[in-house]
Amino acid sequence: MQTSYSQNFDIGVEGAIADGHFVDAVSGSVEAGEAVKAGMAFGRVVKRGSKEGLIAAMTVGAKALGVLKHKHSEDGLISDYEEQAVVRKGRMLVKVTEDVVAGDAVAFDSASGEFAKTVAGDVVTLAGAEYMSSALTGELAIVSLNMPA
Repeated sequence: MQTSYSQNFDIGVEGAIADGHFVDAVSGSVEAGEAVKAGMAFGRVVKRGSKEGLIAAMTVGAKALGVLKHKHSEDGLISDYEEQAVVRKGRMLVKVTEDVVAGDAVAFDSASGEFAKTVAGDVVTLAGAEYMSSALTGELAIVSLNMPA
């Protein structure tokens, strides 16, 4: 019988829950036509869709809903109308587009949903988020999310 449990998971993929801490997520169906967009990917920032209960890829100027949680599937793809979880609070693994250090504020590209730290152009601050680990460009970092209402 197992008598101890780790707070940390062994394998990391974009959009995976990073550890055993509290997670608050909402669910939504992928809006028609959104699954094929580059920004509709696990571990990316997404927005509310055009109707209640729908989610969509980020667009410049849209309000962030949260981060798309990884979901295992045979092909690893996201489909229109498929139910997905969007994490609003908790710690997740995300791929960064530039080097980050634990404690850095989190930014994301509002056109693609990709993670960064330097705010410029379409890259804006993700309110209530902080990098909890350091990572080099293209690596996975742990982000702590606490999305505002």
